[in-house]
Amino acid sequence: MKKSFEDFIEDFPMYQSLRENLHAKEVFDLLNRDSQIFLAIEFSKRSKPALLASIPQIEEFIDSLENSTFDLSVDFNRQCVGKMQLEVLKPFGWTSIKNSSKSFTAKYFRTASCYEFHPELETMIIEVSSREKNQSE
Repeated sequence: MKKSFEDFIEDFPMYQSLRENLHAKEVFDLLNRDSQIFLAIEFSKRSKPALLASIPQIEEFIDSLENSTFDLSVDFNRQCVGKMQLEVLKPFGWTSIKNSSKSFTAKYFRTASCYEFHPELETMIIEVSSREKNQSE
């Protein structure tokens, strides 16, 4: 089963103060979309930080809010997003590599961890399917 925001708070009690923060939850939900999980895994397979797959959407979401309750200029919140990524990828067998942070340029984020696959930890898989589009669609 995919992790929930509640699972995240339970697994990382240092972020307990964000339990009722709707904007933090929405960032988690964005990371937890199947499409974003797929992209994070694809980035990881190419030795790129998994979080890079979602940073544009996260920053756009936060910037679109008139009064964000999840300020990404605060280190604690940026680190929280990194831990959210870890939580989301965990059931798929991906774990962060120690001392693997890579630098990049984004509005709020400057570094993020790379991930490696451990098949023995995998409890979920992402499946991609395709089909011919019907002429009537």
